[in-house]
Amino acid sequence: MRVENQHFSGASELQKIAEGIQLALGVPAAFLDSGGEVLAAAPHWDICSEFPFPRSRPGNRGKNSGRRELSSVELSNLPEDCSCFELSCPQGCTALIMPLVFGGSEIGTFFLGCYRYADIPEECSEWRTDACDDCCICSEKRDKFPSLSYRRVLESMNMACIHVFAQARIADPGLGQISLKKRADIHPGPFQELFDHVPAPLYVFDVFENVIEVNRAAREKFGLTRHDLLEYRLEKLLPAEEIENARERLAEAVRYGSTVFEARCVEGAAIEVSCRSLKYGEKNAIIACVKDIEARKKADDALRKSEERFRSVFEQSNVSMSLVSPEGKFLQVNQRFCDFLGYEEEEILGFYAWDVSFPEDRAEVRIYFENYLTGEGQNFTLERRYCRKDGTMSWGSVSASLVRGPAGEPLYSIGIIEDITRQKTAEDAMHRALVETEAARERTDAIVASIKDGLIATDMEDRIILMNGAAEGILGIGFEAAGNKSLERLIDSIVPAKKPAPYHELRTREFVLENIAMDSAIYRPRAVHFKISPIITRDGEKVGRIAVLRDITREREIDRMKNEFISTAAHELRTPLTSIKGFSQILLAKNNLTDEQKREFIFYIHQNSEALEKIINDLFALCRVDSDRIIHLKKSEGHICSDIENVVSGYRREHSSYRFITDLSSGIPPLWFDHEKILQVMENLLSNAVKFSPQNRDIRIRCMKKGQEVIISVSDEGIGMAPQEIERIFDKFYRIDSSDTAVAGLGLGMAIVKNIIEAHLGRIWVESQLGCGTTVSFALPLPHCLQKS
Repeated sequence: MRVENQHFSGASELQKIAEGIQLALGVPAAFLDSGGEVLAAAPHWDICSEFPFPRSRPGNRGKNSGRRELSSVELSNLPEDCSCFELSCPQGCTALIMPLVFGGSEIGTFFLGCYRYADIPEECSEWRTDACDDCCICSEKRDKFPSLSYRRVLESMNMACIHVFAQARIADPGLGQISLKKRADIHPGPFQELFDHVPAPLYVFDVFENVIEVNRAAREKFGLTRHDLLEYRLEKLLPAEEIENARERLAEAVRYGSTVFEARCVEGAAIEVSCRSLKYGEKNAIIACVKDIEARKKADDALRKSEERFRSVFEQSNVSMSLVSPEGKFLQVNQRFCDFLGYEEEEILGFYAWDVSFPEDRAEVRIYFENYLTGEGQNFTLERRYCRKDGTMSWGSVSASLVRGPAGEPLYSIGIIEDITRQKTAEDAMHRALVETEAARERTDAIVASIKDGLIATDMEDRIILMNGAAEGILGIGFEAAGNKSLERLIDSIVPAKKPAPYHELRTREFVLENIAMDSAIYRPRAVHFKISPIITRDGEKVGRIAVLRDITREREIDRMKNEFISTAAHELRTPLTSIKGFSQILLAKNNLTDEQKREFIFYIHQNSEALEKIINDLFALCRVDSDRIIHLKKSEGHICSDIENVVSGYRREHSSYRFITDLSSGIPPLWFDHEKILQVMENLLSNAVKFSPQNRDIRIRCMKKGQEVIISVSDEGIGMAPQEIERIFDKFYRIDSSDTAVAGLGLGMAIVKNIIEAHLGRIWVESQLGCGTTVSFALPLPHCLQKS
């Protein structure tokens, strides 16, 4: 340290400086002259006195000599022309050396130490080598050296520089010729200046608890002069409840050399008091450094309360909670989470977040967690499956929040897990129930749709709530048009005009609506049977009505046709039977008949018996069809055109008033068919053509090969048929005109014809138009097609 034309003011002042530095830094300090003799030393110097510090200004040493220069960057209070360095030994003992330079000459050394580093920066590790192999105290007294952080040492040295240079600046110039070894009394000014530079309030007490010295910070705190404060005792600095504890702590400082305790000042603020014993002149004294820690205590208290609140919420929460590291490992879990999974806390803390997931979900959860950490989001919500310790599965709804550091780095994630296993189970059960209900509804709809009878359901207000397709077809109205209407209005709308609806009287009984008129161009008037019944639940409660509709039009028509058949059959049988009976009676009653008359009567009897036989044969054929018995065919190979020509020739002779025109192709191959049955078919078709055509009209017979079939058709120019009549032409007992003036017949011919053609594996169809004639066609397969069949 270079100080031009100034010297230290005396050894006693150096002693005070050394004691003050030790009090402030906690590290022993000493001043030595150029020969290595101690001028002044703080208490406990004996611990460090054997350290092999240099007796003179050390020269430059190698890089690995255990010596390291401290730059002015590290020591901001060090002048540019002053040097300071550290010495360290392998045992970790370290001392700071600062040469004292006056007038360009080194006249002494300032020594600070020894101490140990609690943490050594990597950049400083290279100079820690064999600096004092012969140090005997390092191993014996190492544990008595204070342990300081590297940063604290730098701060301490900076403060030491302030104290030393402050003493130099106020030194007495008149002492420049005095040797540093000369002991002299000094003025208290330099120590006071050093004392005042400490920013914290300092108090010096004698053994009687009187204040014998204060620094500037203490005076500013009370707003009093030094003289005023020197009249204070311990009782005036602390409240009454703190006095006893303070006295015990001061006694500890006297007994053990130092102590630290917390208390409350008279203003009520929290303070930290560091006490050390020292010699103040010839007196035993205690110096107390007071730090205001109210803000720190409040912060600590707030932090503690915050931590307590968090822990209380964390531990006593009725939902599961966890803290997870950025790597996905559990840091902390509450008891509810342990109960949720069935593990102990120590077991869970060894897991990663995905380890407790359901095995099938672990890879997906891990990827989701990694994406969450690398993304910009702070929160996420996820429903996931957990695997309990017993192997069962639980569902949890996870709401997680990511806590980030000042630089945006993820610190940990807070997760709240709600047990939704029951909810999920209920949802699954509800879903299954809905699926089953939907399946049951679909089955019911399919059953309802498959029922051939019409169904109409209503509620208690008689509004239509269900209507199947059969009901729509029977009534000719869709559910869209009938929905929400009353069944009574629907029935009234289809009842024939001027006929009272029986609905009011027969709400829960059966009734038939006759002659329900639909579109007359397509449908015939219909008869519909209604049966209305209440809908009753298992509890016996009536919730509506259901109407079953059945179209009995065809049944009524069959009944009508049967009645007509019976009447017609009786008439048809009676006519030839009457003739047979009449002519036979004549033959029996009269003996004078000529042979010519007898032959004529016998001919009529024979002719009517053939007509009677034909009727009976048709009835037998009908019985076979009704009993589902297969028509027996006697097939043989032949040319169908020749059979057709023979039948047509007979009709030409009997019905000369009609023009029979044939168009029979020459290339028709032989067919395999029952000649008698095909002749019966042609007889029926030609008979109908003659019956329903006026005289002097053309009747055309065609036969042609088309594809794999031979098609035969009979066309007339008669009255023709309406579409609804074409639909029923092959029905048993059906006759187009059933009046008394209608053409004779039982209505069985076309039904028999259809069965004969289908027995030959053929097909038959009718084309007709009212007033324009009718064409009946049938097709028979070629022989090779029959073999394939």
